Amino acid sequence: MTKPNDLDILDPAPVEVVYRGERLEIRPLTVGQIPKVVRLARPIIDELLAADLDGTGGDGGDIVDLVLRMVSDHGEAAMQAAAVLTGRPVDWIEGGNAAEFALLARAVYEVNRDFFGQALAPLLSGWTGAAYRSGSGDGPTSSNPSSSAATA
Repeated sequence: MTKPNDLDILDPAPVEVVYRGERLEIRPLTVGQIPKVVRLARPIIDELLAADLDGTGGDGGDIVDLVLRMVSDHGEAAMQAAAVLTGRPVDWIEGGNAAEFALLARAVYEVNRDFFGQALAPLLSGWTGAAYRSGSGDGPTSSNPSSSAATA
């Protein structure tokens, strides 16, 4: 049964952010952006997913603090990832201020959180190979096809 928010997971609405005086429309990562962004921002993505921020906490100070900490620990990679995500040059991203960058990062997180947390993570966790080796799950099995024919 399809839940009302299933389409939001697959195609969430874009989030608009003003950065350096320009209105940016932040959309979900494209297939081509995913490997670049993951390579650049893996520590940031891991910490964001572990933080389990749901947007219900007050004024959003938790996400701002987290983003600022990420920038201090992984600033260059964060700027490069933001450049990939926005299609803007790294030096343009670097010209913004910390508050703008925190809002940009929050928008990227909001638009992609459900995809990574609810759609991609469960899919990837099933790719351990155990289901294929044990014959359980949806993958190929080593069961004897004649046994199922005999009971049909």
